[in-house]
Amino acid sequence: MKPSVCPLLAILIAALTSACSASDEAANAAAPVPASASVTTVAPQRRSFAVEVEAYGRLVGDPRRALSLSLPQAGRVGALAVAPGQRVAAGQTLLELETDPAARLAYAQAQHALAQARAEFDQTQALYDRHLATEAQLAAARKTLDDAQANLAAQRALDSGQGITRLAAPVAGVVESVEVRSGQRIASGSALLRLVPDADRYAELGVEPTLAATIPLGARASVQPVFGGAALEGRVAQVSAAVDAQTRLVALWIALPDAARWPLGSALTARIETSTRAAWAVPRAAVLADERGAYLFQVEDGVAHRVDVQLVAPAGDPVGVDGALDPKNPVVALGAYELADGMRVRVQTP
Repeated sequence: MKPSVCPLLAILIAALTSACSASDEAANAAAPVPASASVTTVAPQRRSFAVEVEAYGRLVGDPRRALSLSLPQAGRVGALAVAPGQRVAAGQTLLELETDPAARLAYAQAQHALAQARAEFDQTQALYDRHLATEAQLAAARKTLDDAQANLAAQRALDSGQGITRLAAPVAGVVESVEVRSGQRIASGSALLRLVPDADRYAELGVEPTLAATIPLGARASVQPVFGGAALEGRVAQVSAAVDAQTRLVALWIALPDAARWPLGSALTARIETSTRAAWAVPRAAVLADERGAYLFQVEDGVAHRVDVQLVAPAGDPVGVDGALDPKNPVVALGAYELADGMRVRVQTP
């Protein structure tokens, strides 16, 4: 009697089934289980952001109001009372000038000539009253007297009669430069000092030529010292129409009426508002970056999806971004750095 094949077939099928089941269980055990993370989300919103240009420069006085101080007489510089960079009050003595001896002599001669001309005129007038002098003689004496008076007035205007003249600050400000030294002899009208009044301060900045065309006069700007300090608000007062030959930048000036407390020449940085644009407002912490550029995550049905964005308004918080955001899906505000595209998330209430 031949052995039956049915039991053997049943045993083979059972073994294959068991092996397949074990293989499936092993495969299921080896397959990665999608991770999840806890995050906080916010709804993306459209709003207007200021488009800004960043610029660097220094604090200067108004070049149209800077004062070049001089004295009308020649002489020798005596005591210098100030140094470059020093702040001075209105009326404060800046230096002393010893009037040139030749100028003092000219003043004394003018005084003597006036006294003589007056005596001659008085004598001629007396003779004319007694009909002993002609009208022409009287007119000549009067002209000599007038000329002598004008000459003395000119010498007085030159302060030639003063032994020592003190140069005083006409306004409060900062001594930008001292052009002379103690003991130096100077000619009449020589530049002695340069004074920058406190009233007007400007941020002198440089920007790329392509950006200069986007900056309108009157544009708002936030200016602050590079090395720290509170920012001041100003307005663009002037934009140059030429490129500086050395820096290859276009110069512009921002009026800063409250910057007198900053030292002249202070290094400054400025953010200038050129226009506004609409963008998605998202928290700064929501925006990440890698080799592909800036991105963030939006959550849809409990899954985080990467969305590439362009950072168009990086200042402040929230920041402004452009990209293919879905306004119905929230943006991951906190915990984005733990995520990968397609990861499941648990949304926490902030």
